[in-house]
Amino acid sequence: NGCPMGQRRGTTSVAVGVLVIVHIPMVPVPKGRPRLSGGHVFTPKRTHDAESFIATMVRRVWRSAPTDLPVSLVVRFWFPELKRKQPGKVPRGDVDNYLKTVMDALNGVVYKDDRQVVHVDASKLYCAAGGEPGIDLEVVALDTP
Repeated sequence: NGCPMGQRRGTTSVAVGVLVIVHIPMVPVPKGRPRLSGGHVFTPKRTHDAESFIATMVRRVWRSAPTDLPVSLVVRFWFPELKRKQPGKVPRGDVDNYLKTVMDALNGVVYKDDRQVVHVDASKLYCAAGGEPGIDLEVVALDTP
């Protein structure tokens, strides 16, 4: 049903400031499905390694305590260039799974919990010839009235 027009609260946000802008040099990794082994649930090694690397790279530019403000993320996932031209070809994997890897990596680093993320702008793109695969990340703190 939702809120009727005119009765919505918190529909506008004001940027408080850019917290992080960083390029993370890596081939993007989608969040792997949790695995069960010996009665324990665990994150696949590939996902864990990617989250650790992202957190390490972000800590190089973000040296403050995690914010408790709402945040906006702008993320560009750059994939290795195609070997041959294929019009309309998009990188494999769902953008939300790549995004989840980044959001989980930032937990306890830039923000306290990824539930603070209130806005996302994410894209999957191929690098131009000679371009470096990676993740371009911008985190902006918001003040939601």
